[in-house]
Amino acid sequence: MVVGRNSNNTKKNSYVRQRQRHRNMLRPNQINLGTIFDEYIQCEFEKHDVKATMKTMVKEPYVHHIPVLTGGVAYDGVYNFYKNDFVGKMPDDTNLYAFRVQLVKIRLLMNLF
Repeated sequence: MVVGRNSNNTKKNSYVRQRQRHRNMLRPNQINLGTIFDEYIQCEFEKHDVKATMKTMVKEPYVHHIPVLTGGVAYDGVYNFYKNDFVGKMPDDTNLYAFRVQLVKIRLLMNLF
């Protein structure tokens, strides 16, 4: 494997270092949205576990899956969307790529590449 400046490995390691720095900056009374988000991504895209994914969300979530105009509102709607239409339904050759995450007070903004 070639590891260069622009390789996926280098980008992932940079992402991990950045996340560790952010975790160290939190005060004890702050919620670590980054850790929750990491767990969410792992449950949804690696484990394909809908119930575990739902545990990372607020009690009444909503999802607007813009590319195909689908999604769900409230726990049951999101759960059904994830179970029946999204989680584990991607082709086997689908790849996940690095993304940029910004934690801004209580909001988590993400840009997928």
